[in-house]
Amino acid sequence: MDNFEFANRIVELRKQKGLSQKELGDMLGVSNKAVSKWENGESMPKLSTMLKLAEIMGIDGNELIGLQPGQNESPAVDKSELDRLKSENASLSSQLGKMNKKRKRFFIVSLLLCAVGIVVCSIVAFGFNADEKINNKVTDAGCEGTKIEFADLTFVVPDEYQRYSLLSGKDADCYPDTKYADYYDKNGKKEKVVIKCNEFSDSVLLEVRRQKYFYVNTTVNKDNIKYDNIESISLENRTIAYSDYISNSEFSDKEFNKQNGSGFIKEFCLFYQNKGYPVDKKQTSAFLGHNPYVVTVNFEYDGSKQYQELLFIELGEFFTDNEDNLYFYDYVTAESYSVGKELKQYVIED
Repeated sequence: MDNFEFANRIVELRKQKGLSQKELGDMLGVSNKAVSKWENGESMPKLSTMLKLAEIMGIDGNELIGLQPGQNESPAVDKSELDRLKSENASLSSQLGKMNKKRKRFFIVSLLLCAVGIVVCSIVAFGFNADEKINNKVTDAGCEGTKIEFADLTFVVPDEYQRYSLLSGKDADCYPDTKYADYYDKNGKKEKVVIKCNEFSDSVLLEVRRQKYFYVNTTVNKDNIKYDNIESISLENRTIAYSDYISNSEFSDKEFNKQNGSGFIKEFCLFYQNKGYPVDKKQTSAFLGHNPYVVTVNFEYDGSKQYQELLFIELGEFFTDNEDNLYFYDYVTAESYSVGKELKQYVIED
């Protein structure tokens, strides 16, 4: 009996019993859709379901599939369907086993990675908290009179010149090394602290309660701007003149060294150490930045010093107004100062 013969047989028997597809499905423990597929020839019920169906219909199982009572031969279509189902079950079982193995491996790897992450975070957090706990004992970081001693050097709170010359543009990334150092408060009391530093030891960074405080080497100070320490001073004109604002004097780059410009170097050092009071910004604001001479001081290199990162520094710029008066804008103080004729003669030629 093929699928369609079996389908017609079920329809006939169901109607004889006066059952709907849903009622028959409920009695067999299947859905009405399954019964509908049987009756449309789309599928065949399982052997166990067939036997139960025959029982409901009050007939022999062999009779249900078109055999005469007493015949033991099973229909070929039923055996084929059974073999197909066994093959599908075996394939599904194999796929399910592989999926379970992958899930187990993924779970184990994830668990191990989480464990490693927790350990690493714990170590980092412990180290960070330990450093923070040590530094939190400091109550007056960054105050005048405090200092740090490290590597046989003394570091103090920077003044304006030191901040500009050494700390401009620096952040925590410039201090890759972490070391222990001695911190002295304003009263001279010593505390052990953790600092960040670099190989030059020109400055160190102290972090207290997430605040950053820079301390600089006491050998770096404003007194560096003196004749004996300077190799040369260059004046570089970096912009084009604006005739509406400045004089017609032509600025050209200049280089003063001790062979051909000792007079200028001495005059500049004297001027820089004694600039006096700044001029009113209203007097110079219209001219500042127009056709300036940028002043770069190049220091003598002393090979006997272990640390000397400050080899040159841009201190400021000369500029003129529309009456040929010369001024110096100091990058350190962000103020302008009037320049006398002694120095002016080197900067602007008649």
